[in-house]
Amino acid sequence: MIIGRICSIIHAMISLNPRSSLAHLLVVLLLMLAAPSCFGLQVEGLYEYRVVVENESDAERNRAFRDALEAVLLKVTGERRWLQSPVLQQAIGNAQSYVEAISYSSEVEEILPDV
Repeated sequence: MIIGRICSIIHAMISLNPRSSLAHLLVVLLLMLAAPSCFGLQVEGLYEYRVVVENESDAERNRAFRDALEAVLLKVTGERRWLQSPVLQQAIGNAQSYVEAISYSSEVEEILPDV
């Protein structure tokens, strides 16, 4: 058990030399605080998705927002069944409130479908 081992190490350090053990204790505590962030993985573009639109109308933009949010939710969850959740269905219906930025491009780009 990690907690038990850490407590044993801290107890042993305190019993040796109070002054140096305090410094060691501080180092151990700082390492414990930093440890969870070491295991994080940053995925580029996880919350981004490109959608082809026919025009810049409100209806087309709202359709694109819904399609993009569904695609992002699928990327994040990894399972299509979550898209049927009532909470996520409500969010998809209000997709425009989750969009941070949009841009239009007249350049022809090949958008590959997600597999």
